[in-house]
Amino acid sequence: MKKIKQSLTDKKGAISIFYVVGVLICALIVTASVDILKQIWILNEVQSVMDTAGVSALHQGVDTHKLRAEEFVFDESAIVSSYENLVYSSIPVGSNITTRGLINTYVEYGGANDNWGLGVSTHGGNQLLLRSEMILRVKTDKLFDTLPGIQKVFYDSRSNSDFTVSFNGTPKDGETELIVRSVSRIVYR
Repeated sequence: MKKIKQSLTDKKGAISIFYVVGVLICALIVTASVDILKQIWILNEVQSVMDTAGVSALHQGVDTHKLRAEEFVFDESAIVSSYENLVYSSIPVGSNITTRGLINTYVEYGGANDNWGLGVSTHGGNQLLLRSEMILRVKTDKLFDTLPGIQKVFYDSRSNSDFTVSFNGTPKDGETELIVRSVSRIVYR
């Protein structure tokens, strides 16, 4: 212990190497932490925007006049276009997000008496599901952008199976790819 204290208080200049290495390590840790926190924050914010836009687009795509007459009619293309417009207008491309793109968006109708996901209820209803996956490119430090591609496995509870979304990225370009998935559902009983 005395030797460590003596080497730290020694004025011969050898201790400056420890300070330089320590400062570099601290800088790397801070940079990596900021990049990770930024990616997590962007991922959560984008997913919440996609979820909210999905429910709104599903509601806009249902014909409420026919629903009053107890007919369930919806326009799938109107739902998809409304959803994409809402998402694109709510997620701006700027200093953090450099590219955004919907790679898969589709609407699924469960049927008139679909009770999937309603718990123990035996009484089903008309269900619409909107599923989408989006790839974002987020600015990061080039030092930590090392993955040549990304592959994410998601679980689909409706079909009880896994599916994979993959994307080939460019390492060391200062942009990290994030895959965001959203599932929105609307049920009319």
